[in-house]
Amino acid sequence: ESLKWNSGEKILSGVSKTVPGDPYSLYIYLPDNMSAAKASAGEEEVKSELIDDKLIRITFPGKVDPVEWSVVFQGE
Repeated sequence: ESLKWNSGEKILSGVSKTVPGDPYSLYIYLPDNMSAAKASAGEEEVKSELIDDKLIRITFPGKVDPVEWSVVFQGE
């Protein structure tokens, strides 16, 4: 539904429509010299999984209402 980058705080955030009860995954590109420090969906912290050098996946359960999510990055 939406996507936003906060360059000052290095936070990528968005809102996604999901299927209630089904796992929902986001795949996010990692720029050079960056890593994911923390990820959350709704009120819960979720695990980010490194797929390869440049790609992470975050997965969370689908909800009836759209889910607000965010990833905090660290690095340059």
